[in-house]
Amino acid sequence: MTDDPRHGPTTRILQFRERTPPPPKPPPLPRQTVIGATRCHWRIIDCPPVADPHGQAPGFYWAACPEERFLGRWHLAALYQSWDRGENWREISAVNYPATMGEVVAAPVSRRVRVRIYPPGELEGATLAGLEVGDNLALVGEELLQFRYAELVDKGTYDLSGLRRAQRGTSKLAIEPGAPFTLMSGDGIRRVIELQEAHVGRERWLKVVSEGQALDRVESFRWANLASWYRA
Repeated sequence: MTDDPRHGPTTRILQFRERTPPPPKPPPLPRQTVIGATRCHWRIIDCPPVADPHGQAPGFYWAACPEERFLGRWHLAALYQSWDRGENWREISAVNYPATMGEVVAAPVSRRVRVRIYPPGELEGATLAGLEVGDNLALVGEELLQFRYAELVDKGTYDLSGLRRAQRGTSKLAIEPGAPFTLMSGDGIRRVIELQEAHVGRERWLKVVSEGQALDRVESFRWANLASWYRA
Protein backbone atom coordinates (compact mmCIF):
# COMPACT_ATOMS: atom_id res chain seq x y z
CA MET A 1 0.00 0.00 0.00
CA THR A 2 1.38 3.42 -1.02
CA ASP A 3 -0.04 6.94 -1.00
CA ASP A 4 -0.26 8.85 -4.26
CA PRO A 5 -0.93 12.56 -3.50
CA ARG A 6 -2.88 12.86 -6.73
CA HIS A 7 -5.10 9.81 -6.49
CA GLY A 8 -4.97 8.66 -2.90
CA PRO A 9 -3.87 5.27 -1.63
CA THR A 10 -2.84 2.67 -4.25
CA THR A 11 -1.88 -0.96 -4.04
CA ARG A 12 1.33 -2.26 -5.61
CA ILE A 13 1.15 -5.80 -6.91
CA LEU A 14 4.44 -7.65 -6.87
CA GLN A 15 4.95 -10.39 -9.43
CA PHE A 16 7.41 -13.20 -8.91
CA ARG A 17 8.81 -15.22 -11.77
CA GLU A 18 9.40 -18.87 -11.18
CA ARG A 19 13.01 -19.86 -11.54
CA THR A 20 13.71 -22.11 -14.47
CA PRO A 21 15.43 -25.20 -13.12
CA PRO A 22 18.83 -25.89 -14.66
CA PRO A 23 18.89 -28.63 -17.30
CA PRO A 24 19.80 -32.05 -15.93
CA LYS A 25 23.41 -33.05 -16.28
CA PRO A 26 23.99 -35.76 -18.89
CA PRO A 27 25.24 -39.08 -17.55
CA PRO A 28 29.01 -39.49 -17.64
CA LEU A 29 30.51 -40.85 -20.82
CA PRO A 30 31.41 -44.54 -20.73
CA ARG A 31 34.93 -45.72 -20.04
CA GLN A 32 37.33 -46.35 -22.89
CA THR A 33 35.97 -49.82 -23.67
CA VAL A 34 32.22 -50.13 -24.18
CA ILE A 35 30.56 -53.55 -24.43
CA GLY A 36 27.09 -54.61 -25.52
CA ALA A 37 25.04 -57.14 -27.46
CA THR A 38 22.66 -56.82 -30.44
CA ARG A 39 22.51 -60.38 -31.83
CA CYS A 40 26.26 -60.16 -31.45
CA HIS A 41 28.69 -59.34 -28.68
CA TRP A 42 30.44 -56.09 -29.59
CA ARG A 43 33.06 -53.77 -28.17
CA ILE A 44 34.16 -50.22 -28.91
CA ILE A 45 37.82 -49.92 -27.94
CA ASP A 46 39.93 -46.81 -27.40
CA CYS A 47 43.54 -48.00 -27.24
CA PRO A 48 46.85 -47.32 -29.00
CA PRO A 49 47.37 -48.72 -32.51
CA VAL A 50 48.44 -52.35 -32.38
CA ALA A 51 49.85 -52.79 -35.89
CA ASP A 52 52.17 -50.68 -38.02
CA PRO A 53 49.70 -50.37 -40.95
CA HIS A 54 47.35 -48.56 -38.56
CA GLY A 55 49.91 -45.80 -38.04
CA GLN A 56 49.61 -43.25 -35.25
CA ALA A 57 46.57 -41.44 -36.62
CA PRO A 58 43.81 -40.96 -34.03
CA GLY A 59 41.14 -43.62 -34.21
CA PHE A 60 39.52 -46.48 -32.34
CA TYR A 61 38.86 -50.19 -32.72
CA TRP A 62 35.65 -52.15 -32.65
CA ALA A 63 34.99 -55.88 -32.66
CA ALA A 64 32.00 -58.22 -32.85
CA CYS A 65 31.13 -61.91 -32.67
CA PRO A 66 27.73 -63.67 -32.67
CA GLU A 67 25.72 -64.40 -29.58
CA GLU A 68 25.56 -68.17 -29.10
CA ARG A 69 21.87 -68.33 -30.08
CA PHE A 70 22.77 -66.78 -33.45
CA LEU A 71 25.70 -69.09 -34.27
CA GLY A 72 25.52 -70.12 -37.91
CA ARG A 73 23.03 -67.33 -38.69
CA TRP A 74 25.15 -64.25 -38.00
CA HIS A 75 27.28 -63.01 -40.89
CA LEU A 76 27.62 -59.25 -40.59
CA ALA A 77 27.58 -56.32 -38.18
CA ALA A 78 27.85 -52.64 -39.10
CA LEU A 79 28.86 -49.65 -37.00
CA TYR A 80 26.78 -46.49 -37.45
CA GLN A 81 27.69 -43.02 -36.22
CA SER A 82 25.73 -39.81 -35.65
CA TRP A 83 27.03 -36.35 -34.74
CA ASP A 84 23.56 -34.84 -34.24
CA ARG A 85 22.06 -36.89 -31.40
CA GLY A 86 20.70 -39.56 -33.71
CA GLU A 87 18.96 -37.38 -36.29
CA ASN A 88 21.17 -38.70 -39.09
CA TRP A 89 23.18 -41.91 -39.20
CA ARG A 90 26.06 -43.03 -41.39
CA GLU A 91 27.67 -46.44 -41.62
CA ILE A 92 31.39 -46.06 -40.91
CA SER A 93 32.61 -49.67 -40.68
CA ALA A 94 31.51 -53.30 -40.95
CA VAL A 95 32.77 -56.75 -39.95
CA ASN A 96 31.75 -60.02 -41.55
CA TYR A 97 33.86 -62.40 -39.50
CA PRO A 98 33.69 -63.07 -35.75
CA ALA A 99 36.33 -61.60 -33.47
CA THR A 100 37.91 -63.71 -30.74
CA MET A 101 36.55 -62.28 -27.53
CA GLY A 102 35.25 -63.29 -24.13
CA GLU A 103 35.79 -62.43 -20.48
CA VAL A 104 38.02 -63.17 -17.52
CA VAL A 105 36.51 -65.85 -15.27
CA ALA A 106 39.06 -65.91 -12.44
CA ALA A 107 41.59 -63.52 -11.00
CA PRO A 108 45.23 -64.28 -11.90
CA VAL A 109 46.85 -67.12 -9.94
CA SER A 110 50.55 -67.98 -10.30
CA ARG A 111 50.85 -65.58 -13.23
CA ARG A 112 48.01 -67.28 -15.10
CA VAL A 113 44.77 -65.69 -16.25
CA ARG A 114 41.69 -67.83 -16.93
CA VAL A 115 39.37 -66.61 -19.68
CA ARG A 116 36.20 -67.91 -21.30
CA ILE A 117 35.95 -67.33 -25.05
CA TYR A 118 32.60 -66.86 -26.78
CA PRO A 119 32.00 -69.46 -29.51
CA PRO A 120 33.19 -69.94 -32.17
CA GLY A 121 36.45 -68.34 -30.97
CA GLU A 122 39.55 -70.33 -30.06
CA LEU A 123 42.98 -69.49 -28.63
CA GLU A 124 46.38 -71.03 -29.24
CA GLY A 125 49.92 -70.43 -28.07
CA ALA A 126 52.64 -68.44 -29.80
CA THR A 127 56.38 -68.76 -30.31
CA LEU A 128 58.84 -66.28 -28.88
CA ALA A 129 59.50 -65.06 -32.40
CA GLY A 130 55.76 -64.60 -32.89
CA LEU A 131 55.44 -62.57 -29.71
CA GLU A 132 58.18 -60.26 -30.96
CA VAL A 133 56.09 -59.39 -34.02
CA GLY A 134 52.88 -58.90 -32.03
CA ASP A 135 51.18 -62.31 -31.93
CA ASN A 136 48.64 -63.03 -29.18
CA LEU A 137 48.15 -59.40 -28.25
CA ALA A 138 44.91 -58.98 -26.33
CA LEU A 139 43.04 -56.22 -24.54
CA VAL A 140 42.10 -57.41 -21.04
CA GLY A 141 40.06 -54.77 -19.30
CA GLU A 142 41.95 -51.62 -20.28
CA GLU A 143 45.39 -53.23 -20.52
CA LEU A 144 47.09 -54.60 -23.62
CA LEU A 145 49.06 -57.76 -22.89
CA GLN A 146 50.48 -60.77 -24.71
CA PHE A 147 50.35 -64.44 -23.75
CA ARG A 148 52.64 -67.23 -24.91
CA TYR A 149 50.63 -70.25 -23.77
CA ALA A 150 46.89 -70.99 -23.97
CA GLU A 151 45.91 -74.20 -22.16
CA LEU A 152 42.37 -75.45 -22.79
CA VAL A 153 40.95 -76.41 -19.37
CA ASP A 154 37.24 -76.66 -20.23
CA LYS A 155 34.95 -75.98 -23.15
CA GLY A 156 35.87 -72.51 -24.38
CA THR A 157 37.95 -71.85 -21.24
CA TYR A 158 41.70 -71.28 -21.28
CA ASP A 159 44.49 -70.63 -18.83
CA LEU A 160 46.81 -68.01 -20.30
CA SER A 161 50.42 -67.86 -19.14
CA GLY A 162 53.77 -66.54 -20.25
CA LEU A 163 52.26 -63.08 -19.95
CA ARG A 164 53.83 -59.88 -21.19
CA ARG A 165 51.97 -57.15 -19.37
CA ALA A 166 51.44 -53.45 -20.12
CA GLN A 167 52.11 -53.52 -23.86
CA ARG A 168 51.90 -50.61 -26.35
CA GLY A 169 52.14 -47.98 -23.63
CA THR A 170 49.19 -49.20 -21.56
CA SER A 171 49.49 -49.57 -17.78
CA LYS A 172 49.60 -52.77 -15.76
CA LEU A 173 46.21 -52.95 -14.06
CA ALA A 174 44.45 -55.33 -11.71
CA ILE A 175 42.71 -58.07 -13.71
CA GLU A 176 39.27 -58.75 -12.24
CA PRO A 177 36.73 -61.51 -13.02
CA GLY A 178 34.30 -60.27 -15.65
CA ALA A 179 36.84 -58.03 -17.37
CA PRO A 180 36.38 -58.14 -21.16
CA PHE A 181 38.96 -60.03 -23.21
CA THR A 182 39.50 -59.19 -26.90
CA LEU A 183 42.18 -60.65 -29.16
CA MET A 184 43.44 -57.67 -31.14
CA SER A 185 43.90 -59.50 -34.44
CA GLY A 186 41.79 -61.25 -37.05
CA ASP A 187 39.09 -60.18 -39.49
CA GLY A 188 36.50 -59.59 -36.77
CA ILE A 189 38.19 -56.45 -35.47
CA ARG A 190 38.41 -53.15 -37.33
CA ARG A 191 40.10 -49.82 -36.79
CA VAL A 192 38.17 -46.63 -37.55
CA ILE A 193 40.39 -43.65 -38.35
CA GLU A 194 39.04 -40.25 -37.32
CA LEU A 195 38.46 -38.10 -40.41
CA GLN A 196 39.31 -34.96 -38.48
CA GLU A 197 41.56 -34.47 -35.48
CA ALA A 198 38.83 -32.27 -33.99
CA HIS A 199 36.66 -35.39 -33.62
CA VAL A 200 38.92 -36.67 -30.84
CA GLY A 201 37.14 -36.12 -27.53
CA ARG A 202 33.92 -35.00 -29.22
CA GLU A 203 30.70 -36.69 -28.13
CA ARG A 204 29.02 -38.88 -30.72
CA TRP A 205 26.25 -41.47 -30.89
CA LEU A 206 26.92 -45.02 -32.09
CA LYS A 207 24.89 -48.11 -33.00
CA VAL A 208 26.02 -51.66 -33.75
CA VAL A 209 23.52 -53.24 -36.14
CA SER A 210 23.57 -56.92 -37.08
CA GLU A 211 22.39 -58.28 -40.40
CA GLY A 212 18.60 -58.44 -40.45
CA GLN A 213 18.09 -55.73 -37.83
CA ALA A 214 16.38 -52.42 -38.57
CA LEU A 215 18.53 -49.39 -37.79
CA ASP A 216 15.72 -47.58 -35.96
CA ARG A 217 15.09 -50.60 -33.71
CA VAL A 218 18.64 -50.72 -32.34
CA GLU A 219 19.47 -48.68 -29.24
CA SER A 220 22.16 -46.01 -29.58
CA PHE A 221 24.73 -44.96 -27.00
CA ARG A 222 26.87 -41.90 -26.32
CA TRP A 223 30.63 -42.20 -26.57
CA ALA A 224 33.72 -40.06 -27.08
CA ASN A 225 37.04 -41.22 -28.46
CA LEU A 226 39.30 -39.73 -25.80
CA ALA A 227 42.47 -41.15 -27.41
CA SER A 228 44.55 -40.30 -24.35
CA TRP A 229 47.48 -42.13 -25.96
CA TYR A 230 47.46 -39.82 -28.99
CA ARG A 231 49.91 -36.96 -29.35
CA ALA A 232 49.50 -34.69 -32.37
